[in-house]
Amino acid sequence: LSSAPTPAGTFGAYQAIGNRATCTAQGFFVQLGFAEAAYSSTLSLYFVLVIHFRMRENTIRRCVEPIMHAFAILYPLGTAVAGLWLELFNSSLNICWIEPYPIGCTYSMITAT
Repeated sequence: LSSAPTPAGTFGAYQAIGNRATCTAQGFFVQLGFAEAAYSSTLSLYFVLVIHFRMRENTIRRCVEPIMHAFAILYPLGTAVAGLWLELFNSSLNICWIEPYPIGCTYSMITAT
């Protein structure tokens, strides 16, 4: 989706036609997409355990696989939900993802703008 979900009128964002909700949705799904990389990592770990360490299938299924699934699902889902709750998904011009504040907004202890 590139910069399309970025709020319309965001300076410097090419073809931004979205709003805050579309930006937040894109940020959530980009963060959740890290589950694919996590699953690829666990698949690599599986093959290391089977080939290099000669671990049996039953041992992996019983001891390692639940941890691998938990890591691959819970970490990306947890960080995506935390990003929603903490309102971390904002525009960074090209894509909506983790940015502390929307473009043009800052926060200080003296004034909030």
